[in-house]
Amino acid sequence: MQLEIYQWLGPILSIFYIIRTFRQYTLGKSSPRNTVVWIVFWFGVALLCIMPNKIADSLAEGLGFRDRPNAIIFVALGLLFLMVFYLSAALNRVENQLTDLVRKIALTEARQAELDALAQKNNLTSPIITSVTNTTIGIVNEPVSNTENMLEDIEELENIVNKLLPGTTDESKDNIPNAGKMPKSKSKK
Repeated sequence: MQLEIYQWLGPILSIFYIIRTFRQYTLGKSSPRNTVVWIVFWFGVALLCIMPNKIADSLAEGLGFRDRPNAIIFVALGLLFLMVFYLSAALNRVENQLTDLVRKIALTEARQAELDALAQKNNLTSPIITSVTNTTIGIVNEPVSNTENMLEDIEELENIVNKLLPGTTDESKDNIPNAGKMPKSKSKK
């Protein structure tokens, strides 16, 4: 039995890509699902190259085709459509994650700009505001040494807010109707 070029070149390439795929998985660059899919694909390519007649006859008989080339083309097109669908879904997931990330960054930058503008408007020092806002969004530049420092910062912020927003003191709550009371829920008809 004489081997054709594709019958020894195909399995060699398949082994190379199986090893490469497994190495990417061990380095953490590929998910387990992708690794299994690609290893099965390259194993199938190797089998098809080694035993083309047996596999093509089995596909044609199993799918009801009269000749082998039609069966192979049909299966190949089906796999290509499946891969395109998978890639499209993955692309949509990445786009949604990117959109969420950009929104969070924009909101954070807008909050920081508002606080900086507020601090400049009232000639206040912005490191206090910056340290508190960075702590609330999860970015900690300077570790808080103890609870007293944090309480002092919170009290300073409350004083700043009270200066900026007149009428928010405890004394002015008496002037506001229903201040501190929970609204009654409306029943649906």
